[in-house]
Amino acid sequence: MRTTREPILQRLCVRPALLRGLAAVLSLASSFACADSVTGPGASSAARIQLDPSTVTAVSLGETIQFNARVLDEGGALLSRIALTWTSSDTTILVSEGNGRFRAKTNGNASVTVGLTNDDHLPKQTAQIVVHQEAAQIISTSDTLKLFAIGQTITVQAHVKDALGNDLVGSAAPTWRSANAAVATVDSAGNVTAKSDGEMLITLQSGQLSKSFFTRVSAIVRVSGCVSSADAVGPEKCSGVPLTVRR
Repeated sequence: MRTTREPILQRLCVRPALLRGLAAVLSLASSFACADSVTGPGASSAARIQLDPSTVTAVSLGETIQFNARVLDEGGALLSRIALTWTSSDTTILVSEGNGRFRAKTNGNASVTVGLTNDDHLPKQTAQIVVHQEAAQIISTSDTLKLFAIGQTITVQAHVKDALGNDLVGSAAPTWRSANAAVATVDSAGNVTAKSDGEMLITLQSGQLSKSFFTRVSAIVRVSGCVSSADAVGPEKCSGVPLTVRR
């Protein structure tokens, strides 16, 4: 009888343990079945996009601008690893280099837009960009201009550069002016034309930066000499005669 009672007692002792384990498993399964599904932060949780900066002015061609976008949920918490798409309204003025980085190509106005990739449920954000070169330096081969004939034209070898070494172009191009157009004139390309003898200044201006070139027109040559006679004697044998030659 002892040999038959021990297995029965063992089974009776094991069965409650099995039942308790089974109950724990069922309870855990029930808790998962009744709870809300849990997901990590994602695009569906996004409530708004913050874009910084909102306005930018680039003063050199080739200048890069870094924009930063923060995607927030309804509570203002930052969401990470959200795919964003960046676009430029005019790629001839501003071109995207990826991840919110843009490079200025020429003078003009453009805008940058950022939004969720493949998800239009959230309004996109836009920043305004103005590309307008500013003069940083004027480089010239000489500070003096010399013209030797009326109507002669020479081109001033001078260049206005932005901070990155690009020539100023378009609406940012520098202006030329003559201090005395009766002596010499200058056009928008820096071509100086002699009008009459004299001295004056030709000035290249760009914003607050300027450079003046001393300009001299010497179209009249004055020479002197004497005329003598074979029969002339004494101090009167040579008479001074001034001559003027215009070139």
